[in-house]
Amino acid sequence: MKRYGDHSMMNSSIGRFTLVALLAAGCGGEKSEEVVARVNGAPLLRNDYDQRLRSLLIQNQAGGDPSEAPEALRQQAGKVVLDAMIAQSLAHNAARDAGMEVSDDEVELELSFSRARHASRGEFEEELARRGLTEEDFRRNLSRELLIQKYVETALASGIEVADEEVQVYYDANPIEFKRAESLQLRQIVVGVPRRATAEERAEARAAVERARERVRTGQDFGEVARALSTDASAAIDGKIGDVTLEELVPPLRDAVEELPIGELSSVVESRFGYHMLLVDARQPAKELSFVDAEEMIRQQIVDQRKMARRDQWMRGLRAEARVEVLSVDLVGGGTG
Repeated sequence: MKRYGDHSMMNSSIGRFTLVALLAAGCGGEKSEEVVARVNGAPLLRNDYDQRLRSLLIQNQAGGDPSEAPEALRQQAGKVVLDAMIAQSLAHNAARDAGMEVSDDEVELELSFSRARHASRGEFEEELARRGLTEEDFRRNLSRELLIQKYVETALASGIEVADEEVQVYYDANPIEFKRAESLQLRQIVVGVPRRATAEERAEARAAVERARERVRTGQDFGEVARALSTDASAAIDGKIGDVTLEELVPPLRDAVEELPIGELSSVVESRFGYHMLLVDARQPAKELSFVDAEEMIRQQIVDQRKMARRDQWMRGLRAEARVEVLSVDLVGGGTG
């Protein structure tokens, strides 16, 4: 389960996209001219392959040195990377040929979401550098993946219908999915700290949140202070985190709000991402969703499943008709140390 404040989503640039997106890391920067494969005549470059393999090995080793990965893992990862590069090339070209376009504003919005998953802009850039990427590499790949996603959402998702009877059958067959734990509406003021922050930087961040807490305690509007001081994306919406369950919070935040009365400020809480002050706006008791409450959610879930099936069929068709030439015999070993 993804927890609030967890950076694991950054292991993929845009987690809701396909496996292609998870691996499509190196799409720019200084290129090696070596062509390792061709897809319908379009070249796949060694530099791209090496960057993606490095990124995937880091992900699978929880941030460890990719040069120390076991050979079996390197072989498996190499196959996944090559398959993903081929799939992305096919899907991107098909979407482009179908007339799909992505604006700079759409790319910038998605990039802002990726940055917001980190405690600071500096930590985001540090993560990219660790994977051998620049922000321009990352932005270019977002553009390619958004183009593919737009095609999936428009051309492949159109005309999907779900009968009322299907929704009822799903609801009756999966009762555990509709039990809801207690949830909280939370707001926060947070000052992030870099992963390698000094003791002085941590002290300054804590002091900033302490001052913010005092401002709110003495009557200043919480949202106003959050907009001025918070360093994550919640600042833009008055510090609102939204509805979360205790299980979705990282332990320090969970401990801080578990017994916190509605409307009271927490003390300053330290997590591995920085320093937080929390406010519980409301609590919703545990409940079981009625069919009426769950109906649209179930319908959308079935639509998404069918959309995924169409996408998979589309990709199989593209691959079956593609001319793929693998030109390098040592793809797995190159440049990942």
